[in-house]
Amino acid sequence: MIKIYELRPYQTDLINRIVDSMKKHHRVIIVQSPPRTGKTVSNGRNCTKNN
Repeated sequence: MIKIYELRPYQTDLINRIVDSMKKHHRVIIVQSPPRTGKTVSNGRNCTKNN
């Protein structure tokens, strides 16, 4: 069973910025964020959102 987390505002902003980069056809997107800010959760949500 997959647990869905509610994203924090900065995580939603991160996802939106990644999606914008993808729409601009950027081939390499690097995410830099401090430890324990939910990069894995954010990117996981991004993957499920775009499939």
